[in-house]
Amino acid sequence: MSKSPLQGYWRWAWLRNISIKENILFSLPYDEKRYQLTLEVCALVADLEILEDGDEAEIDERGVNLSGGQKP
Repeated sequence: MSKSPLQGYWRWAWLRNISIKENILFSLPYDEKRYQLTLEVCALVADLEILEDGDEAEIDERGVNLSGGQKP
């Protein structure tokens, strides 16, 4: 049995009305290596390439400016 502290937790998306990058960092300091790894393990690299502003794209709280597959 896994001893993960996150085991059994449901996933709820929580977006703030700021850029994708700022939503990912969630007020943590920017660390290039950690940030790129996060994008890769969350399979966001291809999605960000589609967006005109990449990770600087502004997202509203409901994700209305995202496509169906990108919405939380």
